[in-house]
Amino acid sequence: MKVSVIIPVYNAEKYLVECLDSIVCQTLSDIEIICVNDGSSDNSLSLLEAYLRKDNRFKIINQENSGPGVARNTGINVASGEYIFFVDSDDTIFPETLEKMYNKASSLDLDICVCRSYEYNIKTQNQSLIPLGAQLPKEDVFSSSDISDSIFLLFGGWPWDKLYKASLIKDNNISFPNLKNSEDTYFVYKSLILSNRISLLNDFLILHKMNITISVSKTRESDCDAFIKSMDLLRQDLLASNKWDIFKKCFVSYFMIFALWHLQTISESLKDTLLKSVKNYIQKLKIKKTDFVDKYSYSIFISLQKSENYKHFEKLMNNFNSFWERIFSIKNSKNSNHKVITILGLRIKIRKPEKENIKILIALHKPALLPKGKYFLPVHVGRDIAQQKSKDGIIKKKDLSWLLQNTVGDNTGDNISSLNRYYNECSALYWAWKNYDKIGNPDYIGLNHYRRYFCFNDGYFDSYHQSDYEKGLCFIPENRLTSKVCHKVGLTDKSIEKVCKNAEIIVTRDARLDIAYQSKKTNLRGDYETSLSGCKVKDFDLMINTVLKKYPQYTDVINKKINGYEKSLYQLIIMKREIFFEYCSFLFAVLEEINNKVDFSDYTINGQRTLGYLAEILLSIYIWDVEEKHKYKISKYGTLFIQNTDLNKPILKSIFAVENSLDKRHKVVTVLGLKFKFKRGKNK
Repeated sequence: MKVSVIIPVYNAEKYLVECLDSIVCQTLSDIEIICVNDGSSDNSLSLLEAYLRKDNRFKIINQENSGPGVARNTGINVASGEYIFFVDSDDTIFPETLEKMYNKASSLDLDICVCRSYEYNIKTQNQSLIPLGAQLPKEDVFSSSDISDSIFLLFGGWPWDKLYKASLIKDNNISFPNLKNSEDTYFVYKSLILSNRISLLNDFLILHKMNITISVSKTRESDCDAFIKSMDLLRQDLLASNKWDIFKKCFVSYFMIFALWHLQTISESLKDTLLKSVKNYIQKLKIKKTDFVDKYSYSIFISLQKSENYKHFEKLMNNFNSFWERIFSIKNSKNSNHKVITILGLRIKIRKPEKENIKILIALHKPALLPKGKYFLPVHVGRDIAQQKSKDGIIKKKDLSWLLQNTVGDNTGDNISSLNRYYNECSALYWAWKNYDKIGNPDYIGLNHYRRYFCFNDGYFDSYHQSDYEKGLCFIPENRLTSKVCHKVGLTDKSIEKVCKNAEIIVTRDARLDIAYQSKKTNLRGDYETSLSGCKVKDFDLMINTVLKKYPQYTDVINKKINGYEKSLYQLIIMKREIFFEYCSFLFAVLEEINNKVDFSDYTINGQRTLGYLAEILLSIYIWDVEEKHKYKISKYGTLFIQNTDLNKPILKSIFAVENSLDKRHKVVTVLGLKFKFKRGKNK
């Protein structure tokens, strides 16, 4: 067994399914999932038992309510994995979390592997990156002694972003103390102190929820100085092992910051009581001025010593902060458009760069007329292939030159640019997923195509559709993507901001295959088999079997929907950052396995695009599951199809032209800019 996942569960039914689903779908399958039901009185136990019936990797242990620390100890006692991973019952982890962390830990023989994480505030619905508290050592692998001056400040005192070697915990008898809160502080830092091989995996793999009603904040009221007891247990261990002198400075500095946080966040009625306990403890420590790693923690210490009560302490801290702000500070201006920097009393006003919270990739492989707007990012897909074709004379050098000047390539960092002929525009998705920092870590990420865009103007979209055929396909045509068309369909910064504000996922309206093909027999499989030239239905079946094997949580929704007639058109998406990561992990895990099993070299040119076509169906499966479980807020919009993408406007065509309509049932005649639609006669 590679990893034992331990989950303490107490009245967590609201978020438990989402948490368990994120563990069940891990790409690392050799795991055990130990759920310790800590005396829940809600429906949590029933939910756990339902998962146990479907997945034999689950172990359920019931105990009287004793707190999360005792529950985790219970899990440790029965864990059989090489490594141990703790998950809170309201958190979610990305599909590759355990695989990535285990691979790094096992390959480097780590005692502890730490990953990066997001924090999601349930109350405000704001998401933020959880920062590191200090500078990491240059070495990839380091020991606790290498970071003795920053160990408490570098990593958070919580267990859920760390993978622990089981032998480290069991051989050293490390356990969570029986405290009502802050029990994890002792466990985490004792584990870190005893570790000789620590490393950071610089991937964001966990979404940690805050402001949960079942959170530990309530338990702090009944034992407000529990964090002092936890820290003192750690101090006693350091003294007993003759390590106190090594870690004293960092311990003292962290304690001051930790105490300040507790004082600021405890209820008003307990502030003075807690302040007294903190002052008593620091007297016990016999602290000197030289026992600090920074001036800020020392200022907390001085303010605590001089304070008579919490209000007095707060005033002293404010005075100290004001003093330093007059020396050096960086603050927002009143209108938040500028930063005000103070250096030795001199104030400098600097305009803040606009934060681009949204990035919508536009996948293209040739020069094209593109929409204007700060949120669009043209991405040249298959750039590796294009550069080679340019050398061979297959692609015009002037076209490649235009692409190099006006787009970013999908061939930097971790990428699949050379596989674009199989993955199509998904190579842009993969590049953005693996190189997210290169596009500014936006809150929302999307994908459009140089021919296909969202139509955010529902009124215009609905007014266009007249025939059942058009309603079935759920897209509308426009000849050219002019600025007038962009405003007409809502491809503007203002419209994009609005739709992102109101949804977490934006996808296209579902196409109705039975209407489009005027046949009740045309389900998803039938559509794939009959309409995609060169593609083989066995690949469709392989995709479904792969999903069922790797992601069994999709079984019910696939059984319900796979024989239906609805399908997401193309790979048009806009998603919140954490959802985008979740979706990409699912999408590319399935596509990669198919690519490893199928040799596409003997397929036709269109058949080689199989993975791109399958990606559309995988998007449908993902969205079905989201809708079924009501996981995220979804908005659906129509699709805009651009017929002419040439950079140079064909003047003659705009004056006079005779063209087929998209459904090929009509002729569209353009005379002096006016368009007339005529029904074609039947061929005899």
